[in-house]
Amino acid sequence: MHTTKVYWLSLAAGLGLAACSSNKPENKPVVGDAIVQAEQLIAQQKSAEAKVLLEGFIAKKPADWAPRMEVQNKVTFVYWDVEHRNECYMVDVLMNKDKTTEAVVGGAYPKAYYLLADIALAAGESVVALAQLDKGLALEPTSASLLAGKASVYEHDRRFEKALEYFRKAVSLDSCVTNAERGRAYRGFGVGLAEQGDLDEAEKSLELSLKFSPNKPETLTELKRVQGLKLEKVKATPESKPEPALAPTPVVPE
Repeated sequence: MHTTKVYWLSLAAGLGLAACSSNKPENKPVVGDAIVQAEQLIAQQKSAEAKVLLEGFIAKKPADWAPRMEVQNKVTFVYWDVEHRNECYMVDVLMNKDKTTEAVVGGAYPKAYYLLADIALAAGESVVALAQLDKGLALEPTSASLLAGKASVYEHDRRFEKALEYFRKAVSLDSCVTNAERGRAYRGFGVGLAEQGDLDEAEKSLELSLKFSPNKPETLTELKRVQGLKLEKVKATPESKPEPALAPTPVVPE
């Protein structure tokens, strides 16, 4: 018989699982989760403190850690956050019908590398950011967030071909990709296409992004910019004027 469990990971007591477990965990941050604390520090513009916290967390990573861990007939899935779990857990359950499954929310080491990459990129350290993302991908090769993260670094460096390549990879995965991840990837795709002058396809990508992540201010702003560029292009194109009609050839009487 298939059974499921969902756990919150509490880092306040090391890497042990929190005592509470249920099929419907409360949707709130995990007290003591180093990643949640790091995100709060980054939001408070305390990136240096967040970096120290994340590096300390990663230093304690078990050698055999993986986002999908299987022991005998039991599979444990580690999700980055509640949204990730909510959108992807049932997909993972369906792909493992014959096994007992459990979901752990929080404490995902690939996300720690993702946040370290964000910190590095904000400091203008693109090479460091890419290295952190590669470390995350070594643990979770099918992470759309990490692939889109690499794309964002390339976009930041104006390497738009590479950016488009990785945004394309992010939305082409066979594994579960959340709506937020798709929205971000299609927005990045739109930005890259616009920079290359392909305004029609850029507009389509941005509109698609809004279907997955509605009302995102940055996407709406970019879509408005692209539509403005399209309008300017139309105005700058000289109107084609019809060729003047040829005068009839006079008939000469014989």
